[in-house]
Amino acid sequence: MNHLKTALETYGLHKKQAAVYTALLSLGIASVAEIAKHSSLKRPTAYLIIDELIAKHLVTQIPKGKKVCYKAESPELLAEDLEFRRAALTEILPDLNTLFKANSTAPRIRFYEGKASLTKLYEEICRHKEVWSVFSPEKYRKIFSWEESKHIYRILDRHGGVIYDLCEDTPFTHKFIKETYRKGLSYTRLLPKSMKISTDILVYGNSVAMISLGTVVGVVIEDKSIAESQKLFIKHLWEEATDMAEV
Repeated sequence: MNHLKTALETYGLHKKQAAVYTALLSLGIASVAEIAKHSSLKRPTAYLIIDELIAKHLVTQIPKGKKVCYKAESPELLAEDLEFRRAALTEILPDLNTLFKANSTAPRIRFYEGKASLTKLYEEICRHKEVWSVFSPEKYRKIFSWEESKHIYRILDRHGGVIYDLCEDTPFTHKFIKETYRKGLSYTRLLPKSMKISTDILVYGNSVAMISLGTVVGVVIEDKSIAESQKLFIKHLWEEATDMAEV
């Protein structure tokens, strides 16, 4: 019986309500005195709890001669009520999230680990109209194949996006940027030869993604101010970088 009471408390009934409801399930139709005795409550307290359960539609009054007795409603009502509340919450959840995001000042941080998880992240990034990136094509290609790269750029193309890539100046980069799937979707400039990059840094929307190409993990920070600052920094590097048209 105790495990039933605990489960009912998890559902939302407090301890005394659970005690009275399970008592009535055992007793069937019972008087307040019987309910109080079976649930180890004082009679005045039992009256109060019964009224609370009647308000929840879990207990019904049953006239019995000159007395009033009580009967527990079917436990199926608990499941129905739970489904109703879940549906109601689902309906208003978008509005609640809007309020939460509008008043939340703390950046939202998400973590990714493994190739499959990072693929989902790159797909998310490429659904944006404009992406600014600083990365090493050579280290990137050690994780993602030509076909996998092409798949990600298809998503960028479908969403009418463009990516501005600041890349390491290596022989591999010169080959990488000429791959056909990138045409019209990526503008590339070269970092100074002394700059070596091990992390793919991408700015998109109000987010900054930092992906470790060595350990295959990533983190995304969703914060407008941070994203704007990082974009300004990358744009400054862009202005100073070598245009591929000049190579």
